[in-house]
This record gives sequence, C-alpha cells and structure tokens, in this order.
Amino acid sequence: MAGAAAEATTSSLDELDELAQAAQPRWEQRDDPFPHWIGSNVFPRPELARLGDSFRAILARGLSEPSDPRRLSRRMAGYDAYSLTLTRLGGPLEVFQTRRWHDALQELTGVRATLDVSAALHHHKRGSDHGKVHNDLNPGHFVDNHRPDGINVNDSKLCHYQNGESYAAGKTSRQTARAVAMLFYLNNPTWREGDGGETGLYRKPRDPVLEPAAKVAPIDNTALVFECTANSFHSFLSNQQHERSSVILWLHRPLEEAIARFGREKIVFWKK
Repeated sequence: MAGAAAEATTSSLDELDELAQAAQPRWEQRDDPFPHWIGSNVFPRPELARLGDSFRAILARGLSEPSDPRRLSRRMAGYDAYSLTLTRLGGPLEVFQTRRWHDALQELTGVRATLDVSAALHHHKRGSDHGKVHNDLNPGHFVDNHRPDGINVNDSKLCHYQNGESYAAGKTSRQTARAVAMLFYLNNPTWREGDGGETGLYRKPRDPVLEPAAKVAPIDNTALVFECTANSFHSFLSNQQHERSSVILWLHRPLEEAIARFGREKIVFWKK
C-alpha cells in the first residue's frame, strides 16, 4: 500500500502522457447492433502490468457497502457493482483522463467533445446480477477547473455530476451530455466462453437482457468504445465464474447539441 501511495504522488501529467502514448490498440469497427469499436492489446505488457498493479492495490483496500472516497463502494442504485471515481486517485490509472487519451477517442469516433471527462473503476463480485439495458445518453454537470493539458475532470468536491449542485464558491456548473463511452477491461482472469461478465449490446431498450444482439467479452487489455446515442443500448451480463473489473469513461458534448440531434425526449435525465 505504501508503494501505491508513493506512485500516486509521482505520476505527473507528462508521465501519464507517456503512458497514453505507449497505447497502440488494434481497433476493429463493428456495426451490429450499433456502431462500436473493439480495441485489442491496448497497452504493451509493462504498461499493462503497471495498470493492473494499481487496480489490485485499490482492491486490497477492501470493498465498502457505504460510500467511501478511497475504496470501491456501492454507489450506484440498481447496479450490482462497486465503483471508485478516478478523480484525484493518482497513479497510472489516471492515464484515461489525459488529453492524449481524450483526443484519441475523439478521433476514433469522430465525435467533437468538450474536454470534460468522467471516469471510474468498476468491480463486480462473482455472481453479480445482470444490469439493465440502457443507452448512457445522460446529462453530466461540470465546474470549470481545467488542468494544464486542458482536460476538465468530474470532481464531486466541486459539483454534483447528476444534479449540478455546485459546491465551489462563486462558480456555477455547466450541463453537458455524455457523448462517448469507453470500457477498458483490466485485472480479470483468463476468460472462456460461458464465464459471463460480458457487455451485451442490444437493438431495443426492451430486449431481454439475456438476449443481446452481440456480446463483448471482458478480456484483459481490451477496450469497448461507442458513441452515446439514442440507440446505444447495452448492459452488464452476470459473471458466474469470476470477478470482473473495468475502467469506465465518458467524454461529453454540449447538452444543446445532443438535444438538437436526438431530441430532448431522448435524453435520459437523472431521476430526482
């Protein structure tokens, strides 16, 4: 644990940028049931080992049922997973919040994003329940607090991501919409057909969760990327054999742009 803490204090933006630059995924675009990209062998082995070590150091802190700012916790109503935001986490896992990573996803998907990034670690215990079919076309709130590389990360000390309540004196939050989603599978055992834990992709919101049109296996060092649209329906499928871990990230676009493209009725506003 001491090593992990030391690493968290020494990972500068330059070091994180070098880590992002080392990533050379082989992207495959698939269009069924909606456009998405699968990136394989995203990081070389040494860099992947660093990321895995960091994830395991966080897991070693233990899982928390009440929300704990330093541990993977049960924070998400209706979702059988533990999460921890990447904001202020420190260490190599913050590579996913770098400008280089943001721009690579923007170029891959062709989506013009706002530099606002929200990212978290997710962990499912073995036998976790299936998720619900959803599209991630949700709003997100940010207070302007850009880092030197231009990235503005979601910070719960500045504002509430879902309702926009600002906690920063003299600052108000901006409302955006999720534009690109990424799942990076990390710290998972060797996956075999039948193990579960895949991400299911669907054509319609009422499709049975166990009948996805396509499935993406949680294979280590693999990324799933897609644009958040009215039709980007997906869900977690129960992991019957092993625990399942991943890094989740969203890029954002102006809310007005999302409303103009999809219609206000298609934006999935958070329940109050």
